[in-house]
Amino acid sequence: MIDTLSQTLEKIEWRQFGRLVIHRRIFRQLCDAWNRNLETQPARELWTFMYDGYVAFAPMAIRRMVDSSKDSVSVWNLLTDIKKPKHLPLVSRESFLASYGDLRHFTAYQMLNAQYDSITDGKRDLTPGKVDEHLALLKRVTDPVRTLVNKAIAHSDENAIPQTTIGDINTAVDTIAIILDKYSWLLRGRGIAHHVANVEKGFDMTEYLTKIWP
Repeated sequence: MIDTLSQTLEKIEWRQFGRLVIHRRIFRQLCDAWNRNLETQPARELWTFMYDGYVAFAPMAIRRMVDSSKDSVSVWNLLTDIKKPKHLPLVSRESFLASYGDLRHFTAYQMLNAQYDSITDGKRDLTPGKVDEHLALLKRVTDPVRTLVNKAIAHSDENAIPQTTIGDINTAVDTIAIILDKYSWLLRGRGIAHHVANVEKGFDMTEYLTKIWP
């Protein structure tokens, strides 16, 4: 069963979160290029097109990852699955340590225990209550983004235009990254920080953007 949970996390990491991080990386480069040309503002309509594309894509991607619909592949449903009584023993401290085999080396034992502590905030084992805390955090940071989708992107409510900012979107992305990293360690014995770091180093569109915005 842990393989099924791991496969679900893999799908979320590569098909949903990975694409979102790539788009954010390119969007930040776009903003840097645009900010260098605020006085002349060349190709303004192209900038608007690209800006609107990200501001539509990112919130929709975030909402998808916290979708609680029964058949949805999402971070929300993954965590809800993990906290079920039949699954929690699979991510206990004992199971986590056992997955690494021989831990007679004290330093390795200490490091892995510290890693587990960082996931559970020092609790002996992952509990439904701790998973609920992570779910509540997800809801809190993604609520402004979901409101943006519901009120201004997927639908149009002129009487309730949300005040969601790029900062709200970034907070949601960063929080999802932290939570995914915790559960990736539990399910696969490795985090996703390397994935995010590789994206931050790669996907450099600066050369192409400077042809439009020097």
